[in-house]
Amino acid sequence: MFSNATWEELRNENMKVFLLFCFVPKIHTFIR
Repeated sequence: MFSNATWEELRNENMKVFLLFCFVPKIHTFIR
């Protein structure tokens, strides 16, 4: 099992990746 601190860090990393996948295509279409 994960400790709470590790789980929080993991969730934060997943949020960052999720936000990247959300925003990067929009930025690409905006630049083009």
